[in-house]
Amino acid sequence: MRFAADGARRMQDLVTDLLTYAQIDREGKPLTEVDVRKAVDQAIEALKLIITQENAEITVDPLPIVLGDESLVAQVFQNLVSNSLKYRSTEPPRIHIWAVPGSSSAEWKFFVKDNGAGFDMQFKPRLFQMFQRLESQQTGTGIGLALCKKIIQHHGGRIDIESRVGLGTTVFFTLRATKGVRKII
Repeated sequence: MRFAADGARRMQDLVTDLLTYAQIDREGKPLTEVDVRKAVDQAIEALKLIITQENAEITVDPLPIVLGDESLVAQVFQNLVSNSLKYRSTEPPRIHIWAVPGSSSAEWKFFVKDNGAGFDMQFKPRLFQMFQRLESQQTGTGIGLALCKKIIQHHGGRIDIESRVGLGTTVFFTLRATKGVRKII
């Protein structure tokens, strides 16, 4: 019975993720000012139970306001923090989130860094593809990073990842600044 219930839950998660992925470009919502700290707080709240269970520590530096869709920006942070919790090392998860001005005055560069298990960079090309996971035994749908990439591209940004086995992973991405104004709040 438990096996069937787990299978049904995984299938429901997969369908939900696929629908979210398919709707990103179709919704056509205009981009508005997004307080990124608020989006990060939403993501952390959604993961509160597992954060507590894993004894995770999440630090967040002051973050800017960007142009975007708040729910989608929150989804990116939720997926990235969730991955940091899932692909952890033997140490309690430590996750740090911050932003710096991007390469142009019209963007911000965000970072989500963890002390997790990390991975061999030879596998990097697979990570942002649908249904690709480095460890087949891990839970999840294999859509999380592909969804993050699609959301960031929908916002006109770029996303990338760096990692070292045993030393953690850093995901970084760009989002547009509000009318060229770059101010951290």
